[in-house]
Amino acid sequence: MISYANGQFIPTADVAIPIDNDTAGSIRGYRIFSTALAANGKATFAKDHCTRIIDGAKILKIPFSLSAEDLYGLLTQTIEKNPECQAPTPTIVKIILTGGKSGARIPQMIGEGQLYITVSPITMPPSTYYKEGVHLATYPYQRDLASTKLTYYIGSLLAEDTVNKINAHFPLFTTLMSPEKCLEGDTFNIFFIKDNIIYTPKADGHILNGITRRAIIRLASPHYKVIETDIPTSDIPSFDEAFLTSSIRKVMPVVKINADIIGSYTPGPITEHLSQLLTSEIGY
Repeated sequence: MISYANGQFIPTADVAIPIDNDTAGSIRGYRIFSTALAANGKATFAKDHCTRIIDGAKILKIPFSLSAEDLYGLLTQTIEKNPECQAPTPTIVKIILTGGKSGARIPQMIGEGQLYITVSPITMPPSTYYKEGVHLATYPYQRDLASTKLTYYIGSLLAEDTVNKINAHFPLFTTLMSPEKCLEGDTFNIFFIKDNIIYTPKADGHILNGITRRAIIRLASPHYKVIETDIPTSDIPSFDEAFLTSSIRKVMPVVKINADIIGSYTPGPITEHLSQLLTSEIGY
């Protein structure tokens, strides 16, 4: 497979970030990314992923002269160089912008940020996760700069013991202050359903406004009422259905959170409907 590495197209296996020229990213943490799936010759929601990178660069003040349209062009070129991306089975594409050289003070960056677009095979989640649903474990944690896609996953590490203790699949982060409210997963957004109404935490700077999250809200709105609101964890037992969303997982049913069973402990009909709507739009 072929990837783009800061100005040149090279085999994915040869992509490496030079630490000496990337102290702002590798040492000081000024690095953002976005993950897309590519199939049938295009990346799903490609322009949204490019806009995410441009917006993130502005927030982290990473010097970067490309526009979202320029970045989209590079992404398109990278996909065109990979026959695997033309197939109906998806591959994974990561857009990574890292800070480059750092200055004397920690926030300073010298010169342009370094851009990488990597293409590689992907192992999709097990089919049983969709047929049977997954279990989540709540954990009090809020990501720094939550509205930006950082390469920083300490929350996953901190929550790991809690997840393993109850044999859950993934953590669901909640607010640190009482009353405890649902935020997001370590790599996903969360939705709940009750009486045919869809609820999801507000994208108010405390969560990532995920690209698949936005797509589901758009696709669901003609069929269901969608409410973005605070969701106390105490409300979890009252919901009929729940599901999570991400670029790789798409729409994945959630049937249990901590000890609380969601609905009938099986994936629900609205979750299935939304999954079908998304599949129809993206083609896989």
